[in-house]
Amino acid sequence: MSDQQNPLKDELSQRVGEIPNNSPNEADNWGEAHTAQGKEYMEKAEYSKAQAQFEQAIACHLEKNKDEQAEIGELYSYLASAQSYQGEYNRALATYEKSLRILKQSSQTEPIFLGEVYNALGNTLRHLGRLDEAVRAMKQGLEGILKAAGTEHPSLGVGCNNLGNVLRDQGNQEEALLYYERALSSLSAGLGPEHAYTRRAMVNFFDLAAKLKGVTPQELITEMQSEMGKPA
Repeated sequence: MSDQQNPLKDELSQRVGEIPNNSPNEADNWGEAHTAQGKEYMEKAEYSKAQAQFEQAIACHLEKNKDEQAEIGELYSYLASAQSYQGEYNRALATYEKSLRILKQSSQTEPIFLGEVYNALGNTLRHLGRLDEAVRAMKQGLEGILKAAGTEHPSLGVGCNNLGNVLRDQGNQEEALLYYERALSSLSAGLGPEHAYTRRAMVNFFDLAAKLKGVTPQELITEMQSEMGKPA
């Protein structure tokens, strides 16, 4: 099929401009366009379309960069995310593992991003019922994020909340509550109390804390408010 007959290239040309044949930057430009399109599809929850775009982006980058660099590792993580959202957890697991292998070997990898990929890997392992492995992956990711960004980075809060979910699945409710509390503290400081991530962590914390005390979440909130109003 010629370029004039290729509707995908026509669509992408509108995004990045027409690329001359034999341009040394052609693969990179097409790769960036496919990546951008894939992210847009992810935001629209059109995961199969996102997957196709990320696969194209990886092919473009590998065409020019025969050695696997951090950027390609990131692309594999995006692809794994699209696979996971479609319920293709075994495929996503293999793709996340490939992403991590590349990212860990590159000096260009951002530690926070690496921690986020470990967290995503843990979520995939949770879906597969491999909870012990999920906990190990998430704790490794949290350690890297904490070291790189401190206690108020949103990725730390999201990771703590996700780890709390896995620990709760395991029946480790006391430890899960600690991670929900850390998530709530981190997200409140980093994103504010009204952010959706913060409110999700708040719901998880009060739901589990109330269950452990044998009361309803609303009763626990009322009790805590009453305690706060008492004079020291």
